[in-house]
Amino acid sequence: MTRVRLLFALAANFVLGALATLGIGNYGPCLVLFSLLGLEPRAAFPIMMGSAAFTGMAAALRFVSSGRYSAPAALGLTLGGVPAVVIAVWLVKSLPLDVVRWGVIVVVLYTALTLMRSAAEERRGRQPVPEVAAV
Repeated sequence: MTRVRLLFALAANFVLGALATLGIGNYGPCLVLFSLLGLEPRAAFPIMMGSAAFTGMAAALRFVSSGRYSAPAALGLTLGGVPAVVIAVWLVKSLPLDVVRWGVIVVVLYTALTLMRSAAEERRGRQPVPEVAAV
């Protein structure tokens, strides 16, 4: 990877980290970015994990210090996430890389279309339809 590509990847990953704090995913866009820059997708996974970890930690500092979160929900997500990661690692390792790549492309395109539809509805003056009903 040349210096120009490395600097571009760093700047783009910074932007992706900022977007992740707004609720937009990080793994899919990172994988697409690094694949387009010529990095082997298997080498991109540790970079994606580190990027998400540092972004999440930096974004959560102010949020956690304010106490505006549900501790039982956070604990449940943490405890459920551990076996989910183990299963995901096993599943991703057993899939051919092309299947993973196409799956990521489908998710990124779906997310982009959903965000564009939501923005278009908001511009027209209508409230976007929420994806999940409030409890």
